[in-house]
Amino acid sequence: MRTKKLVGGVLAAGLLGVGGVAEAEVYVGANIGSAGYNYKNVRNSMATKLYAGFVVPKIHLGVEAAYVDLGEADITDYYDEQTLHMKGSYVAGVFSYTDPDGGMGFFARVGGYSLETTVDVGFADDTEDDSGVVWGLGVSNTWSSGFGVRAEVEGYQDVEVESIGHDKTVTVYSVGVQYSF
Repeated sequence: MRTKKLVGGVLAAGLLGVGGVAEAEVYVGANIGSAGYNYKNVRNSMATKLYAGFVVPKIHLGVEAAYVDLGEADITDYYDEQTLHMKGSYVAGVFSYTDPDGGMGFFARVGGYSLETTVDVGFADDTEDDSGVVWGLGVSNTWSSGFGVRAEVEGYQDVEVESIGHDKTVTVYSVGVQYSF
């Protein structure tokens, strides 16, 4: 339910922003990378992301929304083995600058996330919802065709999973492709 409200709010804000500024650059993309969990005895996992957003080039500001799957991580704690799986969404404000002569650029974002975490302890699953602050920094290169690539690091602050720890950070390093139109 929280995810639907989050996505609906972003879409509404995006439509208002694009409707008010005719020169917005709209983009969509997908990333793949590694999620590093700041929990004891947790191995990293593969992360994926689908995202869309817009940036107003004159003021270098915009909004981005994404669906994220932070993958499955194995947890070994003493004699117990567990599997941790996080997925959800985020909405963030974006600052983006692209060199008009070369297509190279950088971006930064900060916003809010909503994650659903499932911990499989073998005989039962425990599912928890959490929300907090997400941030990201990255570089991009966009060609005249509208296609581009980007590399980024993003962090999900104060992720709480009751069964294994509280208020930890999940950091994701990823690369991806995007299309601007």
